[in-house]
Amino acid sequence: ASFLKMYTEWLKVYQREGEPENRALAGRWVESVACYSQAALRGLRHNTEGFLAYDGTDILKDRPRIADWLRWHMYALVTPMRPPDGYPYVFSPPIGAHAREALFALGRAGETDVARATKWEFHGLLYDYARLLEASWPDLAAELKYCLTKGREGHNPHLESALFRDYGAILRHDFAGPHEAYVGVQQIGAQTYTLPGYRSSGSMNYRWGGSTNGTIYYAAKEKIWSWNDYEANGDRIEINRLPVFEVEGRALGVHATDGVLYNFGDVQFYRANGSNPAYRSRDVLLVSDDYLALRDHVVGKTAGKFHWENPIGEMPAIHAVRNGPGDNLHVVEPRVEPTYAVAATVFGAQLIKSGRTEYLCMTEAEVNFANDEFMFRGRTGFARQGVLALFEGQAISFSGFKLEIVDGDFGASVKLGANVIQGRLAGRRGGMLRITPPQEFSIAGKEVQVDGRTVPFQTDGKTFLFEVRISAGDGYKIFRIADSGARPDVPPPHPPLTLR
Repeated sequence: ASFLKMYTEWLKVYQREGEPENRALAGRWVESVACYSQAALRGLRHNTEGFLAYDGTDILKDRPRIADWLRWHMYALVTPMRPPDGYPYVFSPPIGAHAREALFALGRAGETDVARATKWEFHGLLYDYARLLEASWPDLAAELKYCLTKGREGHNPHLESALFRDYGAILRHDFAGPHEAYVGVQQIGAQTYTLPGYRSSGSMNYRWGGSTNGTIYYAAKEKIWSWNDYEANGDRIEINRLPVFEVEGRALGVHATDGVLYNFGDVQFYRANGSNPAYRSRDVLLVSDDYLALRDHVVGKTAGKFHWENPIGEMPAIHAVRNGPGDNLHVVEPRVEPTYAVAATVFGAQLIKSGRTEYLCMTEAEVNFANDEFMFRGRTGFARQGVLALFEGQAISFSGFKLEIVDGDFGASVKLGANVIQGRLAGRRGGMLRITPPQEFSIAGKEVQVDGRTVPFQTDGKTFLFEVRISAGDGYKIFRIADSGARPDVPPPHPPLTLR
């Protein structure tokens, strides 16, 4: 009884709860994901196995916080990578102290597979938990196995992009598919709790540091493209050896994970704000597994430095679209040799590949731009043939396909299909959305569906206008403009994640 009382208190004190209003999920442990959280799990594993051997008691059962904890670890895994020879599992990102996993797993020339595995003190720990969870949390156990082994075991959890409170954003595209991509955006909050007598300063961010917020971990096309050494983001902060932006040695600084995650599938956007008075925010825009765009907003003409590191692999092709002083904009392709021609514009950048033009809109001040094929009014958006995304702004159009936010504080995307337009919605406050299909799209007999339900709409023979009801806590909603009565083959894929 005494142990179980302590166990309950331990989980409550050391684990972050979720924030439903921001859809920032629960589960982050007070210690770092690559080392000390796993050290705590290792100790708990001994207790779990001891109770099971003694009288069969499963102390993981009926403990939702355990599921939250392991689910956070599962989401953090950098799954687009191909595990190295001799190491059967994918890696946790190297945030926090003693993040040695990749270093030891890759090993040195001439080392045996056994030597590589035994060097890493937490080798196989998360897999052991997948085994231990089979009785109490069978679905999570199978999902964790799938992620750790890249589908060799378990079943597919269909991971999507998510925010975890006081950890940051995890952007995912096409999980377990041929175009999988992953972006981890570090955004750790300030110290919020003090244990009496625990260190002189007190901390519930032990072995974490918000001073390096904005650090990016990027993987796509089965390779890791940004990483850091095992203490560079831990006990020995080395700002010049992190994939981060900094002003005079300081990155974003501590901040709550409270931005809106615009998970629009092929195109996703998140703004990580900070507390650095000279460096305000880092905008992260992921375009499938094609590229990653980063805009760093500083005060006025402040000079900052863009760093990109990958000590365990190759360096990607990086386009310095704007390199300061002032705001920076960089486009990172997940390949060694560039395949896009990238040119700076007043709204951000124009990208051309194989004769196909794309428009990347990322600015601090609102712009109003138009040419013969493209128009944009706003701050943040994206356009390519048949695809539009408007994250912040009033309107965007490309080749006669137009998206307009008439009122509200939300974003929307549209994608043109065969006799159907589908898209997603996310934001803080709803309003009205107007869509003008291209000339070849027939609007006859069409209706508007939001999350599978028909909603009222207006049409003037050329456009669709309907009300959007959304809040940050909703995550995203899916909408379709399709033939009356038609329904998608599969339901919306919103994962049943806890906000406890």
